[in-house]
Amino acid sequence: MGIGPAPGPRGGRGRITTVPVPRNGHAAVTTVPGPRGGRGTITAPATPRVAPVVTALRRKAAAVADAELGRLASRAPGLDDSARDEVRDTVQRVVEAFLDGPITRVTRHADSPLGDRYADALRTLFALEGQPGGTA
Repeated sequence: MGIGPAPGPRGGRGRITTVPVPRNGHAAVTTVPGPRGGRGTITAPATPRVAPVVTALRRKAAAVADAELGRLASRAPGLDDSARDEVRDTVQRVVEAFLDGPITRVTRHADSPLGDRYADALRTLFALEGQPGGTA
């Protein structure tokens, strides 16, 4: 697996994102905006067969996390910046933990029919059709 740091907020701690490398050995990576309008990047393997579904899944997860963090901001306006950053980092870790298994599995089998089946399952389970990177 390849490992790459993503910059943290205001020069702070960064996140480490692992990227499974497909059997063909090509470690090409696609980056998509991170939560909160581009504060860092989220990496996804650029294997042509599964990259669109991985990208769509990460974008949807980022959108859900952003929406919840927005709700928190309106419900707890007195939360200081340090606490808000800690909550955001915690939400990101939870999202990454839930996405790790499905993304690792789909990329591990990207060059086989099983990879196509995993990608189709992710599209269905997470309603990715019609989203950027999903299918129409």
